[in-house]
Amino acid sequence: MSKRAIPMRAGVRIAPGRAVVRIREFELQAQEESIEPMPGAAPSGEEIALAALGACFLTSFVYAAAAVRADLLDASVEVEWGDPATPAVLALHVRRASSASSQEQRIQRALLLASSVCTLTHTLRVPPSIRLTVE
Repeated sequence: MSKRAIPMRAGVRIAPGRAVVRIREFELQAQEESIEPMPGAAPSGEEIALAALGACFLTSFVYAAAAVRADLLDASVEVEWGDPATPAVLALHVRRASSASSQEQRIQRALLLASSVCTLTHTLRVPPSIRLTVE
């Protein structure tokens, strides 16, 4: 079975002091690059990219968890990154429905699968570091 590529498209419109990111019918406000984020300012382009990385990784993880039959209550991810020379940190927090040790192994397997499937992790100069917390 071969993978079929899904065409994706996004656009950005820039005006002084802000940018509008368009993804299909959705629009996100972004702020121009600045040294210090201003209170109440829209997120920077880099922060939007980090959110996209988190969404890609978490979606891949949830699908992988379903494939290996990990019984999850919920999952969330926080993405932190500051210096392009250091890896982004994906802090994955998982609440499992069962405390069986086999569930821990399945979550670890899903984590490995998600790491290889999320294409955005492959676009980074330095691969992300993943920190897993399981309850």
